[in-house]
Amino acid sequence: QNANSPRLLVQNNALNPGALTSLHLGSEDKLTVKNANLRIENSILLPVDIELENANLELKGQIEDLPQGLLENSTLTFIDPARVSENFIWPSNSKLIFKNGLHLEGQIRNTNSSPLNSLSILVTGEISSDDDNLIINGYSLELINSQEFNKIELLNGAVITTPRTSSPTQSVIELIASEFLIDATSKIDVSGKGLSFDPQNEQYDGASHGGKGGITLWFADNKPAVTHGSITYPSSYGYGAQIPAYGGPTYGGGAIKISAGIFTLEGKIIADGDQPYASNKGGSAAGGTILIDVNKLRSETGNFIISASGGNGVDVAGGGGGGRVAIYYNEFEHIDISRIQTFGGLAGNFDRAGHGEAGTIYLEEKDNNINREVSVIGSGSKSRYDMYDCLSANYLCPITTISDLPENVAFVGGYINFDSQNNLNLKSLNFNASRVVINKNFSVETLGLKNSIAHIYGQHNSISKELTLENRS
Repeated sequence: QNANSPRLLVQNNALNPGALTSLHLGSEDKLTVKNANLRIENSILLPVDIELENANLELKGQIEDLPQGLLENSTLTFIDPARVSENFIWPSNSKLIFKNGLHLEGQIRNTNSSPLNSLSILVTGEISSDDDNLIINGYSLELINSQEFNKIELLNGAVITTPRTSSPTQSVIELIASEFLIDATSKIDVSGKGLSFDPQNEQYDGASHGGKGGITLWFADNKPAVTHGSITYPSSYGYGAQIPAYGGPTYGGGAIKISAGIFTLEGKIIADGDQPYASNKGGSAAGGTILIDVNKLRSETGNFIISASGGNGVDVAGGGGGGRVAIYYNEFEHIDISRIQTFGGLAGNFDRAGHGEAGTIYLEEKDNNINREVSVIGSGSKSRYDMYDCLSANYLCPITTISDLPENVAFVGGYINFDSQNNLNLKSLNFNASRVVINKNFSVETLGLKNSIAHIYGQHNSISKELTLENRS
């Protein structure tokens, strides 16, 4: 249109791959791609304007700076390492993919009025920055690798997530920072980023993780899959459940680890299992894993949520089992433990299905060798439930199976079954508002029950120092 400002317009309404194209564009040029796929190879892209509309553009070669421009319903992919030196203009309903790392001299920020979370960024490899800070301001960042910074902040509707895992042994992505902040509008969300259906699971049953999935009573011989993963230091993923003839499985919660000096949490960390669509009759997925290791965990408002809960079942299907949360800390500030959740999912609409078991919540004060607490709270009802209402039917208050424990442990809530391959040998074992079944021989120095009921079936049991019963126990 103008000899001083040449443009290249590529249009292909069929969205067929375009031919490889070599371009040399000056700093005043503009590249417009509409309704097409385009790949530019072996070029050094200087700062130019790029306008993408319903398009996919791949750039291969040294990228001196992230280009400015407008993206609408499009994907911009950088094959080789890329660099951001200034604030990037906020795209609309678009995705940026960095396949070989990203260096930030500036920050990617919201610089126009587009809705929050309209930009999704996927990074493979290392993210680095000149000031060693990662500020995620109003966009979604998908990470394939662990990342470490001096400071990490999630602001203005920001989201960190991960891809769906492909293996139960895949390493958990870890975020490391001296200072970590998630504001009230932002979250880390790996819900549905876990595994597909567990081959051990029967059709229509909820999937298992920290707690067993709820069974369907539609088939009398069904048994949910066994629980898996560690109570004290979990790194496992939630499984999904089968949906026979209804379009595929649900997916379990993913896994995330956070290591920080001071962690300020006002928003959410979520690793919940999927819930099937209303038209599907399959069981729900289990919750995933959240592992936090900090010096200080604080919240100014106290309105945070940490959740690795199972999904709700549909129709005759069972709810998903709760996941696993473990928190290692030296100091809590305004932390309400009831806002940490590993609920089992609700059963489907029929009365011939069971709720998922609650998962486990493990809290360890790192400088105190005595304080080891496991919480088993809620099951299907999405809240703490009264154990005295659990006597009529086990599937209404399912049992959470416990298999590995530290030597000093306190349980809060839950309908708990000790079903370890080994006998229990502990220093202290305490229960508060729990119903407990112990099928193994055990040896403890102190056993304490408060507002709890214990059924002990082992033949050789020893309490060497103290037995305490309080409040209707």
